[in-house]
Amino acid sequence: MWPRRRKEKNLIESMMAATSQSVVMAMGHGDLNECWRLDQRCFSDGEAYDRETIRYLLSHAQSVCHKINGPGDQMIAFVVGMIEPDGTGHVVALGVAPEHRRYGHGRRL
Repeated sequence: MWPRRRKEKNLIESMMAATSQSVVMAMGHGDLNECWRLDQRCFSDGEAYDRETIRYLLSHAQSVCHKINGPGDQMIAFVVGMIEPDGTGHVVALGVAPEHRRYGHGRRL
């Protein structure tokens, strides 16, 4: 049996509460371990990056890295993008902690 959908009003209220209690900010080298741990949780099926790849992505001159910190200053979501020489870009990784999914954090990033 499929889980029931949240009622639209409750969904909107939940999303508003979740986003008002979280902060989007740039991510840097100091976030390496926390980002790697979250990446491991988000992609536990073998798609996760190793620590050295995360380190490379955070330090690359053409990377754009942001995170969302929730209550308690805990990282609950992250995004890593790369800007190509022609000015285009692409998302390399986007992860949201399983318990914080479906609240619009990925969309915010």
